[in-house]
Parts: sequence; C-alpha cells; structure tokens
Amino acid sequence: MAVDSSLPTDPCRGDRPDVKQGLGLLPPYFGGCSCGAVRYAIAHKPLTVYVCHCTNCQRSSGTAFTMSMLIDRASFSVTHGEPVPYAVQLATGKPAAGFMCGTCGVRLWRVGRKNPGLLIVRAGTLDQTFWLRPAAHVWTRSAQPWLVLPQGAGIYATQPDGWEELIRLAQAMSAVSDVPLSGATQGNGIAL
Repeated sequence: MAVDSSLPTDPCRGDRPDVKQGLGLLPPYFGGCSCGAVRYAIAHKPLTVYVCHCTNCQRSSGTAFTMSMLIDRASFSVTHGEPVPYAVQLATGKPAAGFMCGTCGVRLWRVGRKNPGLLIVRAGTLDQTFWLRPAAHVWTRSAQPWLVLPQGAGIYATQPDGWEELIRLAQAMSAVSDVPLSGATQGNGIAL
C-alpha cells in the first residue's frame, strides 16, 4: 500500500485532513510502537473494536485492560522498521503469535489463530484513538472491580465463540453512530 506523502509529517498533532469535525477518522490509519522503530498503516476501517479484561492483557499492558481492533490482514502494512515475533498463551490456554517492537517491547498486533487473514491490532498503538468505540468487553470476569462497563456494549464473562458476534455488534453501533464501519472485507470471508 502506498502511503500518501501529502499528509502532515506528524499525524499525532491532530491536524490530519481526514479528521472530520470529531465525527471519526477516515482511513488510512497510522500507528506504531512507543520509540518509533516500527510503524504501520491500515487501509480500511476495523471490523470491530473490543476491550479485553483477561489477566494476560492486564499483565502485558500493565493496566486494567487492552483495547484491540480486528482488521483484515490485506489492509495492513508495515511502513517502517522490522517487528519481531512473540508468542503467548491466551486466557483460554491456547497459544497465540504476534509482533512487537524489538527495541521498546510494545506489542503491536497478533495474527488471528483460527483465521490468519485477520489481525488483532492493539488499538492504543494508533496515532489517533479518539474515534474508537468498543463494541464489546470480553473476559469481564477478570475485570477490575472498580471498572464500570458501558451500557449498550456487548458484555462477555469470557469470550464469544467467534468474531461474527463482535462484528455484528460493531455493525449495529455503526448504524446509530457517527463512526461508520465499512470496507474491510477483502479475503477474510466476513461480509460487512
């Protein structure tokens, strides 16, 4: 994917031409690790955005939860640097593989275990995150007791059986939201 060089050199400044009056961010999206050694671009809107409260995510992030985006792998490209692979054991006990920055250690994305055509991108690694609205909260049985879960989001004590339910929740949110979700269907077999 070619990156548009007409965009400002510092996408963190908030003066991107694709920010439309606070209504959401239009693709492409840019992100990367804390030190800047690894950068990426995403060409399409996410299929869904969710928050995970499992103890693995709490430990790896050093906070109460992580927010992730499910995206079509074909819409993703590394634009700078060489990410290094990592492997973890998920809350379900199953293994997962992903990529991180070898310099600062920030985990950036995982490959879909059941569907390698999907990536799970750590949403906090995006340059702009104000537009993200989680459709669901998973592994809430491990959520911190002080956390108040939002009304209207899908709430799961563990996790749903597949991505389809979280994608449907995101589509329902999109129908009543200023942040439309569309366009990321290439090659994954899940139509939006």
